[in-house]
Amino acid sequence: MATPKEPFDLPAPGRVLVVGDIMLDRYTWGHADRVSPEAPVLVMRAESCDVRLGGAGAVAALLRGLDADVLLAGVIGEDHEGETVRRLLDEAGIDGRMLLTDPARPTTLKERFLAHVEQRQPHQILRVDHEQTQALTPDLADQLATAVERELKRKRGRVSFVRSTLRAVPANETRPLFRALFTRGGSAGCRCWSIRRGSATTRVTRARHWSSRTAGK
Repeated sequence: MATPKEPFDLPAPGRVLVVGDIMLDRYTWGHADRVSPEAPVLVMRAESCDVRLGGAGAVAALLRGLDADVLLAGVIGEDHEGETVRRLLDEAGIDGRMLLTDPARPTTLKERFLAHVEQRQPHQILRVDHEQTQALTPDLADQLATAVERELKRKRGRVSFVRSTLRAVPANETRPLFRALFTRGGSAGCRCWSIRRGSATTRVTRARHWSSRTAGK
């Protein structure tokens, strides 16, 4: 088994602020036992469906499962999927008061279709992404960054700050601000983390290491 290059400690249960891209994951399960007469593709007979928090929401749910008091910050759309995200957060006991709503963009939804084929174990045959890839408007990104900074100052030293993937934040304007927030959070006694999903594993890195590696990029 590979040995990590750097030892790290996961945030202990307590107050944790998670910031990142908010997603909804939908899984449809069924059987695929024939090929469509319309095109050379499988026809799947859907049998069940469930939805889960994805992206930063999944990180928040995992931390909540460790008995952490979790506050989630990010942006969702003014749509059914956004309402579902809020419902799932309520059911999980995650504080979603720092979620911002953008009526001009949809809540990111990733649909996965998993089918039993020829009596084998189910496997994914298709994924459909419903998302807007354009960056957040500068005003909305600034609102998010300001809310995060306010929370760090208010809780000063009593909160762990976890940054998940932030693809929707404008790199040229707001990502440097989030790096600065990591620095401020660390100086205020907050434990700061960056969580990035790799091709095979999820890497958890101390924020001071993340900020030093990405400075100037």
